[in-house]
Amino acid sequence: MKRYVFLFKGRVQGVGFRYTLQDYSQKYKLSGWVRNLPDGCSVEAEVQGSQKNIQAMVADVKVYFGQNIRDISMHEIPVVVEEAVFTIQH
Repeated sequence: MKRYVFLFKGRVQGVGFRYTLQDYSQKYKLSGWVRNLPDGCSVEAEVQGSQKNIQAMVADVKVYFGQNIRDISMHEIPVVVEEAVFTIQH
């Protein structure tokens, strides 16, 4: 079990990015959250699950939003015990 903080930069707000990430999290049985940042061009997410499933989710995001994403950064953080859902924060 792994947990990462992701920062997606580019044209990722107002294009359904958070909802798509939530759909992929369900597909890959991941938990965590996603939110728009106030700068208007970044989305932050914490994603938790198996390394393989997290990598698959990121690959899908790159395929679906590749032309919109300018940069993706990530770093590992401690796992949140017993977290079971992926939410969109407003």
